[in-house]
Amino acid sequence: RFRPVSCLAPAREGPAAAVEDRRPGTQARRGHRRTGPFPTWEEDARTERAAYDARSIEDLLEEIRRKNFGRYYTIWYSIATRSTLPEVGWQLFEVLEHQSYDQMYRYHCAAALIQLMQTNRWHPDDLTHNDDHQLRVRLRELRQEMMQRIKN
Repeated sequence: RFRPVSCLAPAREGPAAAVEDRRPGTQARRGHRRTGPFPTWEEDARTERAAYDARSIEDLLEEIRRKNFGRYYTIWYSIATRSTLPEVGWQLFEVLEHQSYDQMYRYHCAAALIQLMQTNRWHPDDLTHNDDHQLRVRLRELRQEMMQRIKN
């Protein structure tokens, strides 16, 4: 039976459960306790998100215009949870149109835009795969729906 594996899931039971990676900066396998002096990816992402949440939406949009997207993809979710589609929709859409930007940045940007639109019509993958010949069609459909919703 298929059981999805998550990088956040605790270690297996049995002999493998007793094994811990004790190198500095790595997480213990069981319970994800920090074993070294360096923060984990999740801790760094939370710190970055808190820093973005403390800034204004206008500041974050300026960072996006400068192509400063951060390291942990949290700028997009900070914007999505604190703004509205008319405020930021077109700036996020511009990022999606730039296929020269890293696909992971565009993926998280698409997730934020979908969250703002409160739709399940698209998945972020649908709006970011460079090699997908239907990408232009979906972006055109997204643009049309945004125009209807924003009316600007």
